[in-house]
Amino acid sequence: MIAPESRLIGWSALFLLPCGVLFSWFPYACAAVLLCFAVVAAIDAARAAGPLSRLEVRLPELVRLTKSRRSEIGMEVSNTSDHPLAVRIGLGWPPGLQSLQTEVRLQAGPKSTSVFLWPCVPTRRGKHQLSDCYIQMLSPLKLWSVRGQKPCNCEVRVYPDLSAERRKTGSLLLRGVAGTHLLRQIGQGREFEKLREYVPGD
Repeated sequence: MIAPESRLIGWSALFLLPCGVLFSWFPYACAAVLLCFAVVAAIDAARAAGPLSRLEVRLPELVRLTKSRRSEIGMEVSNTSDHPLAVRIGLGWPPGLQSLQTEVRLQAGPKSTSVFLWPCVPTRRGKHQLSDCYIQMLSPLKLWSVRGQKPCNCEVRVYPDLSAERRKTGSLLLRGVAGTHLLRQIGQGREFEKLREYVPGD
């Protein structure tokens, strides 16, 4: 999908308004200017889709997270072209995963791979699938924005948070049963604690 950028709208107004006013006096000159501008915009639009095919996005095949804990999912973005690319990336998050960042903007250098961590919080246990990655890039003259979709196929498994249960169980063991007291256990190697003090006549 391709959409016009604000720069294209601004340049269109800059050319169309004067040419509309002067067209009655200089019809051929105005037509030539408008034709040149249209050709440049068309060439820029045709070149816009090329860099998108040279961008690769990879996520791990399997990620294990803990429910309600702030976590991060690694992502690699590779630019296989010979030119730097300004990229905006978004993910299609399932209901059980809450993203802490709406999108990622990066400047991918030529023939390079960028690695970053995407923060998120799992809100539901079970298996979740990150299957779609959405990319937006600018055309070479920045007159158009190109939007595309690439598969990422990342399975996220969310497990329950057992730390609270462990703390609760530990506190119960320390308190013991209501109405009772914990007794110190005397094990082997401490037989001297069984001896009593002897009194005269023993």
